[in-house]
Amino acid sequence: MKILVLLCLLVSGCSQAPARIVTRLQLIKPAIPRSLLTCPAMPPVPQVYTQADVARYLVALWQNDALCQENMKNVAAGLNAISQQQG
Repeated sequence: MKILVLLCLLVSGCSQAPARIVTRLQLIKPAIPRSLLTCPAMPPVPQVYTQADVARYLVALWQNDALCQENMKNVAAGLNAISQQQG
Protein backbone atom coordinates (compact mmCIF):
# COMPACT_ATOMS: atom_id res chain seq x y z
CA MET A 1 0.00 0.00 0.00
CA LYS A 2 2.83 2.44 0.87
CA ILE A 3 4.50 1.67 -2.42
CA LEU A 4 1.32 2.51 -4.32
CA VAL A 5 1.01 5.88 -2.51
CA LEU A 6 4.68 6.70 -3.16
CA LEU A 7 4.31 5.72 -6.79
CA CYS A 8 1.26 8.01 -7.16
CA LEU A 9 3.15 10.89 -5.56
CA LEU A 10 6.15 10.40 -7.84
CA VAL A 11 4.01 10.27 -10.97
CA SER A 12 1.99 13.35 -9.99
CA GLY A 13 5.20 15.27 -9.25
CA CYS A 14 6.36 14.79 -12.85
CA SER A 15 3.22 16.17 -14.44
CA GLN A 16 3.46 19.49 -16.21
CA ALA A 17 1.23 22.49 -15.78
CA PRO A 18 -1.26 22.90 -18.59
CA ALA A 19 0.08 24.87 -21.55
CA ARG A 20 -0.87 28.53 -21.61
CA ILE A 21 -2.66 29.39 -24.83
CA VAL A 22 -2.44 32.94 -26.09
CA THR A 23 -5.79 33.96 -27.49
CA ARG A 24 -5.22 37.67 -27.94
CA LEU A 25 -2.21 39.60 -29.17
CA GLN A 26 -1.68 43.15 -28.08
CA LEU A 27 0.22 45.45 -30.41
CA ILE A 28 2.15 48.17 -28.63
CA LYS A 29 3.04 51.21 -30.68
CA PRO A 30 5.92 53.05 -29.02
CA ALA A 31 5.50 56.78 -28.56
CA ILE A 32 8.65 58.39 -29.91
CA PRO A 33 8.87 62.16 -29.50
CA ARG A 34 8.85 64.05 -32.78
CA SER A 35 12.01 65.89 -31.75
CA LEU A 36 13.91 62.57 -31.87
CA LEU A 37 12.64 61.70 -35.33
CA THR A 38 14.08 64.73 -37.10
CA CYS A 39 17.53 66.15 -37.62
CA PRO A 40 18.37 69.86 -37.60
CA ALA A 41 18.32 71.68 -40.92
CA MET A 42 21.57 72.07 -42.76
CA PRO A 43 23.31 75.37 -42.02
CA PRO A 44 23.48 77.76 -44.97
CA VAL A 45 26.62 77.52 -47.06
CA PRO A 46 28.67 80.69 -46.56
CA GLN A 47 28.77 83.02 -49.54
CA VAL A 48 32.11 84.51 -48.56
CA TYR A 49 34.79 81.86 -48.41
CA THR A 50 37.19 82.97 -45.75
CA GLN A 51 38.78 80.38 -43.51
CA ALA A 52 36.72 81.65 -40.58
CA ASP A 53 33.47 81.25 -42.55
CA VAL A 54 34.37 77.71 -43.60
CA ALA A 55 35.39 76.83 -40.05
CA ARG A 56 32.07 78.09 -38.62
CA TYR A 57 30.21 76.16 -41.33
CA LEU A 58 32.09 72.94 -40.53
CA VAL A 59 31.42 73.35 -36.81
CA ALA A 60 27.70 73.84 -37.50
CA LEU A 61 27.68 70.72 -39.71
CA TRP A 62 29.46 68.72 -37.00
CA GLN A 63 27.04 69.91 -34.32
CA ASN A 64 24.00 69.00 -36.46
CA ASP A 65 25.43 65.56 -37.18
CA ALA A 66 26.21 64.97 -33.49
CA LEU A 67 22.66 65.95 -32.49
CA CYS A 68 21.14 63.73 -35.19
CA GLN A 69 23.25 60.74 -34.14
CA GLU A 70 22.29 61.28 -30.49
CA ASN A 71 18.61 61.35 -31.46
CA MET A 72 18.96 58.07 -33.36
CA LYS A 73 20.74 56.44 -30.40
CA ASN A 74 17.89 57.52 -28.12
CA VAL A 75 15.28 56.12 -30.52
CA ALA A 76 17.16 52.82 -30.79
CA ALA A 77 17.55 52.58 -27.01
CA GLY A 78 13.85 53.22 -26.51
CA LEU A 79 12.83 50.61 -29.06
CA ASN A 80 15.28 48.07 -27.60
CA ALA A 81 13.87 48.67 -24.10
CA ILE A 82 10.33 48.10 -25.37
CA SER A 83 11.28 44.90 -27.20
CA GLN A 84 13.06 43.57 -24.09
CA GLN A 85 9.97 44.25 -21.97
CA GLN A 86 7.81 42.35 -24.43
CA GLY A 87 10.22 39.42 -24.86
